[in-house]
Amino acid sequence: MSFDSLTLIDLKKIAEEFGVDSPVKITKKALIEILNEEGVTYEIYSHFDKIEKDTNELEKENEPVQANFYLNQSAAQQVEQNKVLVKMERKNASYMVGRYNFTQEHPYVAMPVWDAQYIFDSETGFRLANPGEVQQYYS
Repeated sequence: MSFDSLTLIDLKKIAEEFGVDSPVKITKKALIEILNEEGVTYEIYSHFDKIEKDTNELEKENEPVQANFYLNQSAAQQVEQNKVLVKMERKNASYMVGRYNFTQEHPYVAMPVWDAQYIFDSETGFRLANPGEVQQYYS
Protein backbone atom coordinates (compact mmCIF):
# COMPACT_ATOMS: atom_id res chain seq x y z
CA MET A 1 0.00 0.00 0.00
CA SER A 2 0.93 3.63 -0.26
CA PHE A 3 -0.28 7.12 0.54
CA ASP A 4 -2.13 7.03 -2.82
CA SER A 5 -4.68 4.64 -1.31
CA LEU A 6 -5.61 7.15 1.43
CA THR A 7 -7.98 10.08 1.21
CA LEU A 8 -6.89 13.72 1.36
CA ILE A 9 -8.50 14.01 4.81
CA ASP A 10 -6.48 11.04 6.08
CA LEU A 11 -3.31 12.52 4.60
CA LYS A 12 -3.95 15.84 6.36
CA LYS A 13 -4.37 13.97 9.65
CA ILE A 14 -1.08 12.15 9.04
CA ALA A 15 0.67 15.43 8.27
CA GLU A 16 -0.70 16.92 11.48
CA GLU A 17 0.37 13.88 13.53
CA PHE A 18 3.93 14.12 12.20
CA GLY A 19 4.07 17.91 12.57
CA VAL A 20 4.27 18.59 8.85
CA ASP A 21 2.87 22.00 7.86
CA SER A 22 0.67 21.98 4.82
CA PRO A 23 -1.49 24.66 3.18
CA VAL A 24 -5.24 24.54 3.79
CA LYS A 25 -5.96 24.14 0.11
CA ILE A 26 -3.76 21.46 -1.36
CA THR A 27 -4.10 18.54 -3.71
CA LYS A 28 -3.59 14.97 -2.63
CA LYS A 29 -0.54 14.58 -4.86
CA ALA A 30 1.06 17.77 -3.53
CA LEU A 31 0.49 16.71 0.08
CA ILE A 32 2.09 13.32 -0.59
CA GLU A 33 5.13 15.11 -2.05
CA ILE A 34 5.38 17.37 1.02
CA LEU A 35 5.17 14.35 3.33
CA ASN A 36 7.92 12.58 1.39
CA GLU A 37 10.09 15.72 1.42
CA GLU A 38 9.74 15.86 5.20
CA GLY A 39 10.81 12.22 5.46
CA VAL A 40 7.36 10.82 6.26
CA THR A 41 7.04 7.72 4.11
CA TYR A 42 4.13 5.32 4.03
CA GLU A 43 6.31 2.68 5.71
CA ILE A 44 7.07 5.00 8.63
CA TYR A 45 3.40 5.96 8.94
CA SER A 46 2.21 2.33 8.88
CA HIS A 47 4.83 1.35 11.49
CA PHE A 48 3.68 4.06 13.91
CA ASP A 49 0.03 3.34 13.14
CA LYS A 50 0.57 -0.34 13.99
CA ILE A 51 2.31 0.57 17.25
CA GLU A 52 -0.59 2.90 18.17
CA LYS A 53 -3.20 0.22 17.43
CA ASP A 54 -1.26 -2.38 19.44
CA THR A 55 -0.97 0.06 22.36
CA ASN A 56 -4.70 0.83 22.27
CA GLU A 57 -5.58 -2.89 22.26
CA LEU A 58 -3.23 -3.52 25.19
CA GLU A 59 -4.79 -0.65 27.16
CA LYS A 60 -8.28 -2.04 26.52
CA GLU A 61 -7.18 -5.47 27.77
CA ASN A 62 -5.76 -3.95 30.95
CA GLU A 63 -8.79 -1.81 31.81
CA PRO A 64 -10.20 -2.75 35.20
CA VAL A 65 -13.54 -4.50 35.22
CA GLN A 66 -16.23 -2.47 36.91
CA ALA A 67 -19.66 -3.66 37.87
CA ASN A 68 -22.75 -1.68 37.06
CA PHE A 69 -24.15 -1.37 40.57
CA TYR A 70 -27.52 0.30 40.63
CA LEU A 71 -27.98 3.38 42.76
CA ASN A 72 -31.73 3.07 43.15
CA GLN A 73 -34.35 0.36 43.07
CA SER A 74 -36.20 1.67 39.99
CA ALA A 75 -33.07 1.32 37.87
CA ALA A 76 -32.67 -2.26 39.07
CA GLN A 77 -36.29 -3.07 38.26
CA GLN A 78 -35.78 -1.98 34.65
CA VAL A 79 -33.40 -4.90 34.13
CA GLU A 80 -35.45 -7.52 35.93
CA GLN A 81 -34.53 -10.12 33.30
CA ASN A 82 -31.02 -11.61 33.28
CA LYS A 83 -30.90 -11.93 37.06
CA VAL A 84 -29.12 -14.66 38.97
CA LEU A 85 -29.06 -15.71 42.61
CA VAL A 86 -25.77 -15.31 44.44
CA LYS A 87 -25.07 -16.99 47.77
CA MET A 88 -22.51 -15.79 50.28
CA GLU A 89 -20.62 -18.71 51.81
CA ARG A 90 -18.29 -16.52 53.84
CA LYS A 91 -18.34 -16.73 57.64
CA ASN A 92 -18.89 -12.95 58.01
CA ALA A 93 -21.98 -11.87 59.94
CA SER A 94 -22.62 -9.43 57.11
CA TYR A 95 -20.72 -8.42 54.01
CA MET A 96 -21.47 -5.61 51.57
CA VAL A 97 -20.37 -5.61 47.93
CA GLY A 98 -21.47 -2.51 46.04
CA ARG A 99 -25.13 -2.00 46.94
CA TYR A 100 -25.64 -5.67 47.80
CA ASN A 101 -25.70 -6.61 51.48
CA PHE A 102 -25.25 -10.27 52.38
CA THR A 103 -25.85 -11.53 55.93
CA GLN A 104 -25.78 -14.91 57.63
CA GLU A 105 -29.58 -14.67 58.01
CA HIS A 106 -30.05 -13.67 54.35
CA PRO A 107 -27.11 -15.08 52.37
CA TYR A 108 -28.97 -15.05 49.01
CA VAL A 109 -29.26 -11.99 46.79
CA ALA A 110 -30.75 -11.70 43.29
CA MET A 111 -28.78 -9.44 40.94
CA PRO A 112 -28.00 -8.89 37.26
CA VAL A 113 -25.55 -11.30 35.67
CA TRP A 114 -22.81 -8.68 35.18
CA ASP A 115 -22.89 -7.67 38.86
CA ALA A 116 -22.64 -11.33 39.87
CA GLN A 117 -19.72 -11.84 37.49
CA TYR A 118 -17.93 -8.85 38.99
CA ILE A 119 -18.39 -10.30 42.49
CA PHE A 120 -17.13 -13.72 41.39
CA ASP A 121 -14.09 -12.12 39.75
CA SER A 122 -13.18 -9.78 42.60
CA GLU A 123 -14.37 -11.50 45.80
CA THR A 124 -14.08 -14.93 47.40
CA GLY A 125 -16.75 -16.87 49.23
CA PHE A 126 -19.60 -16.40 46.77
CA ARG A 127 -21.28 -18.82 44.36
CA LEU A 128 -24.29 -19.15 42.11
CA ALA A 129 -27.41 -20.44 43.83
CA ASN A 130 -30.47 -22.09 42.36
CA PRO A 131 -34.06 -21.07 43.10
CA GLY A 132 -34.83 -24.44 44.70
CA GLU A 133 -32.24 -24.11 47.44
CA VAL A 134 -33.35 -20.54 48.16
CA GLN A 135 -36.97 -21.65 48.47
CA GLN A 136 -35.94 -24.50 50.77
CA TYR A 137 -33.78 -22.14 52.90
CA TYR A 138 -36.59 -19.66 53.46
CA SER A 139 -39.38 -22.20 54.07
